[in-house]
Amino acid sequence: MRICHESDFQPSFGLKSGFTSRERNGIPAFDIKTKKKEGWMTQQETATYLEISTTSLNRLIDRNIIPAERHRGMPCVIRLSDLAATSVKTAVSAVKSHGNAPLPKNPDQLSLFP
Repeated sequence: MRICHESDFQPSFGLKSGFTSRERNGIPAFDIKTKKKEGWMTQQETATYLEISTTSLNRLIDRNIIPAERHRGMPCVIRLSDLAATSVKTAVSAVKSHGNAPLPKNPDQLSLFP
């Protein structure tokens, strides 16, 4: 199966053009049997499985701690087998142990409280 890079994918809108983009980039249509066989999970399914928020999950994906297949304009796909890695388990434990951590500081964000 081919994994597209964001630069390979040309987003499009509409049913017909979306089908063409998927074909052009070698992305197969959704198939529930393949999803189960390959162990693919959506972001929401993965967050529920790991018992963390989708925001925390996205941070772990953005930091390349949790591998995910991501194509511009399309949802992420995470393999269940990738969640067994020690690095993933350690990161998820850290997320769970620190409770409600504040979001990272954005230098462009103005403070309401001087």
